[in-house]
Amino acid sequence: DVVRRMEGFNRADVVEFCDRLKDEVINRIIYFNGNDTITLEDVEKVFKIVKTSVRQSDLDQIEKYIKNSK
Repeated sequence: DVVRRMEGFNRADVVEFCDRLKDEVINRIIYFNGNDTITLEDVEKVFKIVKTSVRQSDLDQIEKYIKNSK
């Protein structure tokens, strides 16, 4: 499910998502003496923050380029 929800994410988006997810766990450990397990709550929280930076217009241009280069 996580991978499907990342459809349209580019490499930088995935890196940002993973970094923020890691930070969620680290903050929980440091500030709340919590556990070090990534939870579904952590994932949902990060999905609310990190969105794809790929625009549909960019994808359309790439598709057009591919069609014209054949």
